[in-house]
Amino acid sequence: MLLALFETQTLEQHFQHAAKQLYIGLGYGTIEAANEQIDSTPMDGFNPDNLDELMQLKKQGLRSTVMLDLEYRNAETVCMVILKN
Repeated sequence: MLLALFETQTLEQHFQHAAKQLYIGLGYGTIEAANEQIDSTPMDGFNPDNLDELMQLKKQGLRSTVMLDLEYRNAETVCMVILKN
């Protein structure tokens, strides 16, 4: 049934499906980073066309959809914001 569905979809529909599925792997990545005491933040809202050009992704048949910022934890530079009512 899935093969029949995918055969009727366009390349753009395949891309959109894959882009949504990547969040599963992204979730596992953030969990494993935390296990290694590495802070991580998934990010979108960037200009994917500019990133694709910078990374030369189109030459590889790829497109960017999300970024994952990874940083080693440093207790001296961590700030905590406390919200009060």
